[in-house]
Amino acid sequence: MNADHVHNGLGAAIKALTDVVAPSLDADDPLAREQLQLVVDYLDLVRSRTDLLWDRERVTLRHYLAMAEAIGEVPEAAAPSLAGAVVTGRRTLADPEAGVRPLRDAGGALAAALSELVRALGAPDADPALRARVEAIVVDASDTLVEVERAWYLPLGFDPEPEAVAPVEDVLADAGAALAAGRRPG
Repeated sequence: MNADHVHNGLGAAIKALTDVVAPSLDADDPLAREQLQLVVDYLDLVRSRTDLLWDRERVTLRHYLAMAEAIGEVPEAAAPSLAGAVVTGRRTLADPEAGVRPLRDAGGALAAALSELVRALGAPDADPALRARVEAIVVDASDTLVEVERAWYLPLGFDPEPEAVAPVEDVLADAGAALAAGRRPG
């Protein structure tokens, strides 16, 4: 039998916090109790999502790569790291053996390069046509990542319309398939 030590370890940490730490907290310290509950809830969220981390990172990388590709060529001075991040993102996405960390790193590099571009386009001397194109792409693309994040964090109970959020597995599958096909999910 192959035990999932991460899943079991997180369960043990949750149990220790709820069964040992929580009862020892001062009853007159509501902030400590609230913070402990937030930590327990977050650990439980991570525990419930460990099997989906790879899918989430691939969707996130596809998302940022699709944005960068939709933007297309930009002056190197506006985003010096964007071209390299696109190459790395494509290579990482094409590698079926790429693990969570390389996917996360490639997606993070693309997100940083895109942020760099958006900041550069905020300068008074920035090309207004390029600024308008980038703004439209960023706004249009944001729905996808917002839906992924809403589904991902739904168990924490902060979403104002939880009934409107599809199961995280469905959201990741739909977003991944749509982005892989070159279209916006939805």
